[in-house]
Amino acid sequence: MRYHFRLVRVYELDAAPVVATPIVNLLPFVPVMRGGIELTDTAERLVYESALPRSDKADMLTGMALLAGLVSKELTRHLILQRRDLMIQSAAYEIIKEIEGREGEARGEVRGEARGLAEATLETLAIRLNPTIATYRQLEQQLFTLTDPARLRQLLRAALRANDVAEFEQALAN
Repeated sequence: MRYHFRLVRVYELDAAPVVATPIVNLLPFVPVMRGGIELTDTAERLVYESALPRSDKADMLTGMALLAGLVSKELTRHLILQRRDLMIQSAAYEIIKEIEGREGEARGEVRGEARGLAEATLETLAIRLNPTIATYRQLEQQLFTLTDPARLRQLLRAALRANDVAEFEQALAN
């Protein structure tokens, strides 16, 4: 079996004929073509107004925005702001949402764990060491700014072992 191919350097192609024809399947590449930055808005409009199914338009416009990032971050921002309503229906956006959702859940779990540990530490301090209201509020503020569950576990153990509030505050400062 033999394969013959020809390398096409898209960045060497002129964008004007692609937009003038218009060759719809090449329109997402317009931002990286020669003279393409100036014609990107026209290419975007042509994709949006084409007879393609909505899902194809979403994928093509998302691809255009990603490719535009190779030449101008601002152009990418402009395209996304212009057609975000359609791009959120693209396959790429769906994948990003799925990944972000999982990462967000993980961040939420860590934040929730940190908050629970901070509350447990404060409760332990209140029961065992009976700090003044002012000291309690100060410790509350310090503990709720911490986000590392491992550090908060250490502080919970310190609250369980401390003989007085000053000893716990020293552990908190370290």
